[in-house]
Amino acid sequence: MLQSEQWKTNARFKALYKEIQAAEARVEDAIKAKEAAKAAYREVLPSGDQVVLMEKLTAFRQAKLMREFEEAALTLAQFRLYQWAEQQKEKAKAAAKKKKPVIEKAVAKVA
Repeated sequence: MLQSEQWKTNARFKALYKEIQAAEARVEDAIKAKEAAKAAYREVLPSGDQVVLMEKLTAFRQAKLMREFEEAALTLAQFRLYQWAEQQKEKAKAAAKKKKPVIEKAVAKVA
C-alpha cells in the first residue's frame, strides 16, 4: 500500500500514517521511561528506605501502565488506517461496478 503514489498524496492517509508514526515514537519513549523507572527502583532497593522505595515503585508501575496505554493507542491508530484503507477499497470496487455498464454500452455501440 505504501508503494502506491495515490495513497501517499491522500491527505487522510498522510494524517493517519503520521498518527501511527507518532504513536510508535510514544511507545518507544514509554518503554525507555519504564526501563529508567525500573533501574531507579532497583538502585534504591538495597537502601531499605520504605518511603523512597514506595515512590520509586509507584513511578515504575505508572511507567509500566503508560507503556501499555501507548501500545493500545498505537493499535488504535493502526486500526484506523486499516479501516480507512478498507473503505477506500470498497469505494473503488463500487466505482468500478458503475463504470462497467458504461464500458459495455460503448463496446456494444462500436461492435
